[in-house]
Amino acid sequence: MEPLSDFDGLSTPKFSESALVIIVADSEADFFIYSIPDRVRFGVQRAQLASNSEVFRDMFACCEPEAAMNPLRNTLSLQESAHTLATLLRMLHNPPSPVLQRGSEDSEDEARVHGGGTAVIPLPVLQIMLNLADKYALSGSIVDNLHSHFAAQVSLSPLQIYAHAVQHDLPRLAAEASTYLLYPSLSVYTPRTISIIPTSSSYHKLVLLHYERVKQLKDLLCGEEIFPYGYGECPRHGNETRLLWQEYKNDLLPRLEAATDVPAEMSRIISAIPECERCLKACNAATDMLAYKFKKVIKRIDQLPST
Repeated sequence: MEPLSDFDGLSTPKFSESALVIIVADSEADFFIYSIPDRVRFGVQRAQLASNSEVFRDMFACCEPEAAMNPLRNTLSLQESAHTLATLLRMLHNPPSPVLQRGSEDSEDEARVHGGGTAVIPLPVLQIMLNLADKYALSGSIVDNLHSHFAAQVSLSPLQIYAHAVQHDLPRLAAEASTYLLYPSLSVYTPRTISIIPTSSSYHKLVLLHYERVKQLKDLLCGEEIFPYGYGECPRHGNETRLLWQEYKNDLLPRLEAATDVPAEMSRIISAIPECERCLKACNAATDMLAYKFKKVIKRIDQLPST
């Protein structure tokens, strides 16, 4: 039988009872793992199992004297399904490649993860693989590579990724996920949905993030004037433009949420500005300044003020 292909996160191998599945080439298989429930035997390499799994390494070390005395005992029977063993043994023989990372524009400490040429493993499959990695104490490099696949999907499933990161003590990934949890408002989530967050303190951090961000957005909006210290004020339309700017601010303030794009909202004023080049220039300058300051507003839980 041909060796199983590298794990792609999508294909599901078919097994027949009492089948022999070769994870590696026939000539390279020197050990066998047997699925008791499905009566399927897998041809594997002991060295790969011992190298990438602490559980298998300790098992081989413990049983080595007995195996040396009886070379025919080269099969290990496990109470795992054939599909579970196929996933585990693929990871041990062909570990998943990492998803490449690069720093964000704002900070070298913020990881923006991009798939590049690596196929990203779907979340349901990833969870199975991580459970196996924990159960069989797989090497740190394999676990790190699996976590990179979680990070690559943070913008698509931020709540699930945040919960996973908190549960596995991955503060960097949790902070990255929190960036994508600014919208929608936390009050929109049902109790059942939000309950996947494993601890009350990690949920509280999200609540504080929303509160602190809205507070900073209010301070930002209230403090921005269209003619700061009278600079660039139009002698003909100055009062009218200033009142219009204030009117738009007053309308936006009670509607602020953590995900509100303040510069974009305030830029709507341009269509209402009098046909005056000087007033239009002042308006553009004010919204540009808002955009600059907006980038500095808190957006991750690791930016929360220490208490």
